[in-house]
Amino acid sequence: MRCGLVILAVALVAGGPVGCGWGRKKKEESASKKLLGFEDTGDRLRDTSLEDMEKQQARPRNGLQLTINTSKEVYKHDEPLVLDVKIRNVSGARPGEKARDIPVYFEVFAQAPDGRKAPWLLRPTLYSESNSRVVYRVQPFGVAPEKRGHRFVLLPPGAFVGHTFRFPGSWLRPGRSFSFTCVYEAPEDFPYVIRNPAFSTEQIEILGRDRAYVRVWTGRIYSGRATFRIQRKSRFLGLF
Repeated sequence: MRCGLVILAVALVAGGPVGCGWGRKKKEESASKKLLGFEDTGDRLRDTSLEDMEKQQARPRNGLQLTINTSKEVYKHDEPLVLDVKIRNVSGARPGEKARDIPVYFEVFAQAPDGRKAPWLLRPTLYSESNSRVVYRVQPFGVAPEKRGHRFVLLPPGAFVGHTFRFPGSWLRPGRSFSFTCVYEAPEDFPYVIRNPAFSTEQIEILGRDRAYVRVWTGRIYSGRATFRIQRKSRFLGLF
């Protein structure tokens, strides 16, 4: 955890304000668009506002929607940041769409290549509102199918599954605003999770793949932004 705090501090120092005026604004918007997964490769994207692009990214995909919220709008400088992430089954919400149960793979953490436990399927990103620079980001990494966990949740329409992340806030600059975004990405290379990890090889052969395994939702969904501010330290602390 101490190592993670140091990394966060270094990233914060590197994320100071740059540029000014109109050029700075264009750079900030371009950086924010890249955070949302868009590249400025066509006139349509260049003419699309950042707000519109966020709405496009946060739309449900194949029946699932990803939402995030911070526990507060304003944090004290020494308070931990609490981010609630939910994956919700919204199938059937659109006219003509059929509601259905959706099996969701939900191994939030996995062993990273360096051996540490790290967020895997849910990857939050924290960036500064003043200059759109990344302060903290969970880098994606692959996990071999045979080394993956077996947790999945069958979500009926309207139900959700979620996770709460906690981050140190003491490294963030007081008086500044920041935003979280998040992505959920279930790998498509092996979209099956065993129903019971205790099944033996013989039992799996007898049951067959369709009975021994469940095919889970695969793909990628993005959240909107959850913005918060770090309270400025009082200059009169201790005087009253």
